[in-house]
Amino acid sequence: HTTKPLRGAAPDAVLSRYLTAAPGAAASAAGIGALDELRTVMGSQFAEMVRRYLDDAALSLSAIERAAASGDDAEVERTAHRLKGSAGLVGAAELADVCQRLVDDPRAPLLDRLRAEMALTRERLEAAAGLA
Repeated sequence: HTTKPLRGAAPDAVLSRYLTAAPGAAASAAGIGALDELRTVMGSQFAEMVRRYLDDAALSLSAIERAAASGDDAEVERTAHRLKGSAGLVGAAELADVCQRLVDDPRAPLLDRLRAEMALTRERLEAAAGLA
């Protein structure tokens, strides 16, 4: 874990833990590692954090869908960027990747993929938190 603003060697130390394996393995390892770290740090509050994250992520998905439907590219970018950051914190690398692609091109036809990744993330987090 590292906080903004990024200073010194902290970003390199965090990134090096996840970027040493093959790309697919790194994403999987990062997801597992992030959840394990969160569970350790949050302790008994982990399940509540997961609930809050999932509620917020659902609101973000709805906001992206509304913004895309109305052609509000700036709002798609803003919300996708925020969701990408929080997805990274819970180890949802694939969700973060889709969000980054929406930041790069808010008109990309990715809403179905975004919904699918959200569903997978929800399932994985609920199982990890014992909410399923």
